[in-house]
Amino acid sequence: MANTSISVAMAVFNGERYLKEQLDSIRHQSRKPSEVVVVDDASKDGTTELLEDYGKCYPEFPLKVYVNRENLGYRLNFLSALKNCTGEIQFLCDQDDIWENNKIEAMTNVLQKHPEISVLASSFSLIDEEGEKLELPVRKGWSNHNFYHREVEHNDLHQVQAEELIWHNFCQGCSECFRSEIREAFIQTFTGEIPHDWFLNLLGASEGGVWFLNRELFRYRLHADNSLGMKVKADTAQKMRGAYRTLEARQSLNVIAEYRRLAPEKAEASDALREAECFLKANITNIEEGKTFSLIRQAGRKEYRQLKSWKAILADICFSLRNRK
Repeated sequence: MANTSISVAMAVFNGERYLKEQLDSIRHQSRKPSEVVVVDDASKDGTTELLEDYGKCYPEFPLKVYVNRENLGYRLNFLSALKNCTGEIQFLCDQDDIWENNKIEAMTNVLQKHPEISVLASSFSLIDEEGEKLELPVRKGWSNHNFYHREVEHNDLHQVQAEELIWHNFCQGCSECFRSEIREAFIQTFTGEIPHDWFLNLLGASEGGVWFLNRELFRYRLHADNSLGMKVKADTAQKMRGAYRTLEARQSLNVIAEYRRLAPEKAEASDALREAECFLKANITNIEEGKTFSLIRQAGRKEYRQLKSWKAILADICFSLRNRK
């Protein structure tokens, strides 16, 4: 795999504040990428000029810059970036993180040793706006800074099952690398119905090839325009509306629908998938129609605790009490 070509795909928008630091961390990798494909999604700040200047300052750095005429949004912009990649292995990259200098080397080594892996994600450390390290308490039974609802030991390599992806995506796109066949399948089948990284994991899971390496290989930056896990921001009033209270369940149903489209035979054979679908549909009905007692019965099921925290479950019950018919 020493001669394997490696692409880094980066979708950027108004990223001038942190972009140079991220590019520097890629340039200083112990294993150099073959190309760094950056697509600027019609930025309004100085991102485009920064990219042009960076390419001039470091002509040996394999930077390829594309600029969209109009804003596509982050999901379609990553699709655009992947369409311009040519490597045998692809790495997704955010504009505001910092890669540890062995990220590419460590992850490509894993792919070399494990040909059964088609999509690989790493863990990360947390930093603030100024690059200072942050600590986040990890909930019991979780790992990867509360992204993954399973305990995984440090440095362990763990396979992620398709059924686990129903409830949550276990990683961010910027933590992932994958083989070229996944890139081609993504380009052909991505619809934008669910986030691009979640969809990539479903693609890998359809072949049993999604794995998690619990090793911190990049620094994930939290700042005013970013939140861990891309959670939807909402005020108290919004949180007590049916559309908000059923948001997670509807997204999980979308994930199931996408998996059925990608792997119909495997989806049909999965009892866990059918049970999850029934639970999610009933949960939406119970919340929207104020069926409080049915919702309380659901609260005792493990599916609900996979979908939401106890605090969110109690909020659902309170909402249903207000809307009892």
